Amino acid sequence: IVYMPIVVPLLSPTGSANAVSIMRPLFLTMLLPLGVALGVKALWPTWAARLQRPTGMASSISLAILVILTIAANLNTVLEGFGTRAIPAAVIFIAVAFAVGSLLGNFDPAQRTVLGFATAHRNFAAAIVVATQSFDDRGVLVMAVITATLSIILLLPASLAIGRRKARREAAEQAARSRTGRAVAETTSSRSHH
Repeated sequence: IVYMPIVVPLLSPTGSANAVSIMRPLFLTMLLPLGVALGVKALWPTWAARLQRPTGMASSISLAILVILTIAANLNTVLEGFGTRAIPAAVIFIAVAFAVGSLLGNFDPAQRTVLGFATAHRNFAAAIVVATQSFDDRGVLVMAVITATLSIILLLPASLAIGRRKARREAAEQAARSRTGRAVAETTSSRSHH
């Protein structure tokens, strides 16, 4: 909410975006609802807890519908993106963001991985808000949606693979500890019988 209104106008090749046109929709669609939700949670925690799941589901479903409808409404632009450098640019952006997030994490490998995923899968809802409200070029929205979709397509299988690998490693470590524990118990038992 602070970063995008400063940086996006500087990077906009057409100069069609300005800080106010970016800040206003971000404030109205993200910061204001967040503030209201935090206020409701502070004043009525039980009520907020009951509303958390349905509002979260409504938000996720709305975002999914937005992505599907955006792709459908701009299908020609999306398909044209496959013949350009848009897709490779999005893949490179996601990979570089993952690498930067991982490298900036602390020394704990698990936290580095989490930061890598969080950095690679940025807040695309904010990007979509800015693309729809601040740019006249529909290509900006389509690129945001393509990048968000590719992010899910690339990062979801990667996170599942990392999770499976971690589970296998933990199971192997648990089995090794169990074998070591049994061996110690057997050694102790055999010494007590002599």
